[in-house]
This record gives sequence, C-alpha cells and structure tokens, in this order.
Amino acid sequence: MSPYILKERQIRLLELYCFLRILQQMDITQETSHTNGGENSKLGKCLIPNLIDYDQFYAYLDKPKASCIKKEQVGGVLHKTNALDGDKWVCFDKGFKPDNCVVYSFGINNEWSFDDAMDQKHHCKVFAFDPTMRDKDHKRSQRISFFNLGISDYKGYTVMGGRKCTMDRYRGIVEKLGHSYTTVCVISINAPRRSLLAARDILLQSLGSINSIGQITFIKLSSPIGEMVSQLFKDFWDIFHRLECHGWRLLNAEMNQVAINHFRFRGVLRSQCYEVVFIKS
Repeated sequence: MSPYILKERQIRLLELYCFLRILQQMDITQETSHTNGGENSKLGKCLIPNLIDYDQFYAYLDKPKASCIKKEQVGGVLHKTNALDGDKWVCFDKGFKPDNCVVYSFGINNEWSFDDAMDQKHHCKVFAFDPTMRDKDHKRSQRISFFNLGISDYKGYTVMGGRKCTMDRYRGIVEKLGHSYTTVCVISINAPRRSLLAARDILLQSLGSINSIGQITFIKLSSPIGEMVSQLFKDFWDIFHRLECHGWRLLNAEMNQVAINHFRFRGVLRSQCYEVVFIKS
C-alpha cells in the first residue's frame, strides 16, 4: 500500500472519529437541555416541558392528577400560632398499604408525630433517619427503629449544624436494612435540599429501587425570586416530570399552615414550604 493511500485512509478515519464525537455531543446536549433553557428535552421516552415561569409551576401544584379514596392526614402537631405542622398525607387505598407495611422517614428533627401514628394506628414498621439529632441508633418502639444517618446522592460525610453527619444513598440504605426485595409503602423526606438530591438519585441511579416504592412525600421549600425562574424551581420541576415518566402521579401539594412561611404571589396566598406527595399509579 502506497504512503499516499495510507495517509488518505488515516485522514478519513480521523474525520469519522470527529463526526462520531459531534454526534455524541449532540446527544448529550439533547438529554440535558432542560436544565439549560431548552424548549423541550427527551430523556428516553420522557418528555420534560420547559418551565417558563412561576405561574406554570404553581398551576402544576394546584392540579393533582392522582385519585385516592382513603386519603388520610397523618401526624402533625399544633404550632404556637394554632396551625398544624408536621402532618403528612398518605393514601391507604388497596395496594398502597400491604400487610407488612414498611415506612422510611427521613429528617425527624425530634418531631415524631407522623412516625408514631404510622406505628400505633396503622401498625407499620417505621425506619427513621436523622444525622443531625444527638441520638444514637436505637429502637423507639417495637416497630420504630432510628438510625443516625442521612439520605443524599452520595455515601460519605457532610457537616450540618456544626456536626459531622454520615450520609448514604437510598440504594445503600435499602441494602443495609435487607429491603432490596421489600415494598416500601411510604417514603417521607422532611428535608428540602436532601429530598431533591435523594429523589434525583433514586430516579437517575437507582431505577430498580423506585419500582418497590408505593408513595413518596417530600418538602419543597423556596419562594419566587425576581421574574426569572430560579434553578431550585427548575430542579423540582424536573423531578416532578421524571416521576410522571415512571408512572407516578401527583396526589397532593399542600401549603404549610404556619403563617411565617406565607407570602402572596400574583395576589394568591402561597407558602415557602409545600408538602408534595406522589403515588405510583
């Protein structure tokens, strides 16, 4: 083979390599464009609409898509302003509460009303987690187990409130407790930032785990800043639609009743804190 032909083939191979790299970059951009202001983003068969403004976000929260006959407000304590705080909505329709009911509750903050009610009234095994409390791992009751551990999108340590806290991913916690083949009927994440990180990790890295979850409730905490939609709202918007793509539907989005969290937006009373509940449809 002449040196000229060999060189020509090398050039063509280089051109092919560059072309394939361009295609790869185009594919990556398509998959992540929803976080960069793209009009629409396809993630497999999942179409995530672009979040244009805050009105679109609140319109989504105001119109739940799931139905539940036996929806119950569980737990909660009266705030000093006589407002109920710490309560959570749970669907007890057939199929959502098996006989061997298991609940994961993250972010206790020494407020046990939800966990105690799921134990005492509904006879569920509750696995409670909070690395910011000074309590060691212990049994609160026959059915409630507490772990000095937090949930996030990584396994390791972080500092919260001046304390070194141990963190783990949902998949790691499930494996640690021997629940890889157990249906978790309720996951409650009462920590705004951690709920976002954990939900994203479950959806993106632990898809096998999400199929064994009946319903998930987490806290969305923020208020509109300026006219441009903040990244935090975009991140929650992304999680909501990823959940829908995996067969979940919004059951409830309730404003926290404590008045200090309230504000008016476009003349409508809103809250910095919403309890958002999705159930597997």
